Amino acid sequence: MTRVSLYDPLSEVFPTLFRSFLTDAALSRENAATATAPARAAAPRIDVIEQEGGYLLRADMPGVAKDAINIDIEAKRVTIRADIKRDEAAGGSERVLRSERYVGALARSVVLADEVDEAAATATFENGVLELTLPRKAGVGPRRVTVQ
Repeated sequence: MTRVSLYDPLSEVFPTLFRSFLTDAALSRENAATATAPARAAAPRIDVIEQEGGYLLRADMPGVAKDAINIDIEAKRVTIRADIKRDEAAGGSERVLRSERYVGALARSVVLADEVDEAAATATFENGVLELTLPRKAGVGPRRVTVQ
């Protein structure tokens, strides 16, 4: 059997200087493509719409269970957190051939222009879309000052 090898001109001039750099870059690309979950939380895509009485926030959260969603409201900051868990294989004879769906934590925080009335805020979750209705706090907003 004939063995074919490629000529590497850098091997004679720079035997180890660039070789480790190029090898490490190729390995990191390969590891990034096959990683199961990133180290930090992913951010769901959102729309923030300003309405007359407050804000409407829609967040895409596919694969998230309704009871896994946590919403925190602190004055002007709204934070959404959720965990997506992997479905366990049903039988022992099944094996996963490829898994590309995201598994892990989702988190997104938005700072709004006005304070939100936490008691009047409502949330609905349907078809993988979280919809928050965030009314403005009464008495907050632009204030007109008269000149004396």
